[in-house]
This record gives sequence, structure tokens and C-alpha cells, in this order.
Amino acid sequence: MANILNTRPEEVDIEAYAGDTTTIKIVAPTALVGGMVWHAGIKARRSSSKNDASFVVTPPEVAGGPAYITLTSEDSLALMGIANARAQEANAPSQHSVVNEYIGYWDCQISSDTDDPVRTLVQGSIKIMLDVTRP
Repeated sequence: MANILNTRPEEVDIEAYAGDTTTIKIVAPTALVGGMVWHAGIKARRSSSKNDASFVVTPPEVAGGPAYITLTSEDSLALMGIANARAQEANAPSQHSVVNEYIGYWDCQISSDTDDPVRTLVQGSIKIMLDVTRP
């Protein structure tokens, strides 16, 4: 039986509420993330060429410390507008265009200044449900 080397990132699915701030703590070894540039984004489809939203990244402040990625309340609410516009364009709900629910994918990568090497630390699906109360 052959050995398998699995280099895929950890999968973490997110379910959030539109209009709320969502912050995720990521801990990785200093030897892996030291001096790297962090990127974290959200797309409706993995194959999309542009992000529907990006997380605000706070890299580790001390060696061995955690990084935080934050989806702002404004950006989480803006994803609802994207979902509703796609639903209207389709004239019928689909997996990526359900009215009042954004369904997509997210990941968090690190890279050197030259973009190589690139390492995806975590990835998964994201579902954001429309909120009720807005200021």
C-alpha cells in the first residue's frame, strides 16, 4: 500500500450572521509564518477570479503568537447584497444565489514577498445568513 502525503490545508467551515463581525484566530509555527505576507478572501466559487470580500488580517505580533482574520460587519452585510443580486439574475434560487443567504468558500494563505512559496493554512465553506436588526 502506498503512503500518501497530504499537504492540503485544514478545513474549517464558517456559518455567520450578516452584519456581525467574525474574527478567527489562526495559530501556526513561527518557522512557517515568520516574514510571510498574509492573505484571506471569500469567493462564491473556488474558480472565481476575484474575491467577493477579503478578511482584514492581523499578523502575529510576537513569535509563536496567533494571527487574526476578521470579516467586518460591513463586508458580511455586503455579501448579502451579492447573494441577493445573483438570485435575481438567475430568476431562481441556486446553490450560489439563495435569497437572504450567501454561500461561498474562503481560505487564508501566506506567501513570501515574491509570492513563492505559497502555503494555504486553512480553507472551507462559508455561509452567511441575513440578519434582522440593522442600525
